Amino acid sequence: MNGALFSAHIEVFGSSSCELAARGSDLDMAFSRVCRGSQVYHLFTSPQTELKNVAERLQCRYREMHVQRLLHARVLIVNIQDEDTGIEVDLSTDNTLGVWNSQLLLEYVSIDVRFAQIVVLVKAWASAHGIQRIDNNWT
Repeated sequence: MNGALFSAHIEVFGSSSCELAARGSDLDMAFSRVCRGSQVYHLFTSPQTELKNVAERLQCRYREMHVQRLLHARVLIVNIQDEDTGIEVDLSTDNTLGVWNSQLLLEYVSIDVRFAQIVVLVKAWASAHGIQRIDNNWT
């Protein structure tokens, strides 16, 4: 198969995409390769290999960015932080569930703005009490 049949697709999801981000929140992005505009497809590589390759390319091209690979987690992530701006991005691969959940939350926010206020309040409370930790499988 010719590589020209494939293109990369990046979708923003998470709190930034559904009006629930707090100040200093990171940006969550899902990377996938699309075959002829239809299905998500990996050509000869695993998601771990794809993210590893993306991380290596970013480190080579953008030396001012701190790139950390978290490839053994439940959701594989490359964490990218721009040292100048402090902007932080979590790049995952084919995170369809995360994208769909964010779209659902955005629908809730569009129905009633109080939903966003409650979510932000609960997130702040959880963070203040140390229970919003990814390593505990809590989000």
